[in-house]
Amino acid sequence: MKFLLDFLFRVFQLFTEPYFLVFLAIVIIAVLKRKNKSKKLRIGIFISTIVMVILIGNGFLGKLISGYLQESYLNTPEVKSTVAQNPVIVVLGGGVVDIDNTEKLHTMSYSRMVTAYQLYHEFKKNNQPCKILISGKGKRA
Repeated sequence: MKFLLDFLFRVFQLFTEPYFLVFLAIVIIAVLKRKNKSKKLRIGIFISTIVMVILIGNGFLGKLISGYLQESYLNTPEVKSTVAQNPVIVVLGGGVVDIDNTEKLHTMSYSRMVTAYQLYHEFKKNNQPCKILISGKGKRA
């Protein structure tokens, strides 16, 4: 059962990758063109793929969903008092890429580090204690 769930998760994860969506759209458009399907249908698929890439690629969809899910949780008195007393910035790992047998941070990691740095200095500017929690690992860890 775990194998099946892991497989389904990996398939779903593949459909959230912008490059895969573009590749899939190109394949579908090529098949439709070969079968002499409507040009409007091919253009519609191309435009909807570009819109999905924009929604997924810039984080808009993730922010929209996570904001809705966290809204009721963040407004509880327990969370407000805990956040006010012990702020922690969590930086999620963005993965590493192997370039010439050297692990380099994925580009997504850099923007996360910069944002954590900015948040940390906002706390320090207001003389508030703050901790940073970093997750992730390389292949050799």
